[in-house]
Amino acid sequence: MKKIELESKMPYNFETLTLPEVKDFSDIATNYAKTLKKVSLYETEELLKEKVKVEEEKYLEVFGYKDGISKVKFEDKFYFVKSSNIENVSKNKLFKVIKGILLVNTEYKLPSDFNPGFDKFVEKQFDLMKVDANRDRITLDLHKGFISYEEQKQLNKNAPKNDKYIEYAMYSSAGHNESQIGQSLDIIGKDEEKNLKESFKETEEFKWLIKNAHKYGFILRYPENKEDKTNYKFEPWHFRFVGVENANKIFKKNITLEEFLRQ
Repeated sequence: MKKIELESKMPYNFETLTLPEVKDFSDIATNYAKTLKKVSLYETEELLKEKVKVEEEKYLEVFGYKDGISKVKFEDKFYFVKSSNIENVSKNKLFKVIKGILLVNTEYKLPSDFNPGFDKFVEKQFDLMKVDANRDRITLDLHKGFISYEEQKQLNKNAPKNDKYIEYAMYSSAGHNESQIGQSLDIIGKDEEKNLKESFKETEEFKWLIKNAHKYGFILRYPENKEDKTNYKFEPWHFRFVGVENANKIFKKNITLEEFLRQ
C-alpha cells in the first residue's frame, strides 16, 4: 500500500532528540532489554531475595540502572537484575522509548518475537472507564487490546489499495502497529454499521470518549486532520494508554503523541 509522502513535514524522527542520561533507577521506562540467559529477578536492588526465574531471550521493560543493577518490569511487577545478564534492545529504530512511552509508528517498530499480550493494568483502566461510561448510559466494548506480529501480517494482506492513501494503523506493516505493545484499545459501540469506521466519530460513544478518555490515561492516537503528524489516517476507535498525567497534558494541548514526545 502506497502512503502519501509526509516525511519532510513529519516531527516523528527523533534521532536528533537528546534524551536524558540514565544514571539511576527511574519511575518511568527508559528502554527495553532481552535476557542473555536464564536469569534471576530479585525483590530488592541488593539482590538478596530471588523472586522469579526468567528464561533466555525474554523481553523486559527497563526502568533505569545503577552500579551494575537494572530495575525491570516483568509480568506487571517490578524487580532487579544484574545488568550484565540483559542486553539493551532499544536501538536501530526498535523499542523507541521517550518520556517513558514506547513509540511505535511508521518509523519505529517492534520485532516479530515481541508478544506481551494485553497489558493487565491497561485492561483494568478500560474496565473502570467502561463502568463510568455506563453510568452515563454509554456502552463501550473492547474489540481488540492486543494484535500480535503474525496477526498483523494477515491484516496487512487485506489492506485497501489506493495510490493516494495514508495508511490506517490497523493495516500497517507488521511491527509498525502499536497494538502489538498491548497498551492500545480498539473500541466499539452499539452501532455495528459505524464500528471500526470513520463514521464512529458520529456516535455518542466517541463523543463521550473524546471528553473523558484522558481521565483514565487514554488518548485518541490518530486524530482527524493530524495525518501530517502521525502518518496514519484518522481512527476514531483507536485509543492509546499513556498514563493519566501524560494523557491530561496531551488533551489540554490538543496535540498528538508525536508532538508531545518532541516537546
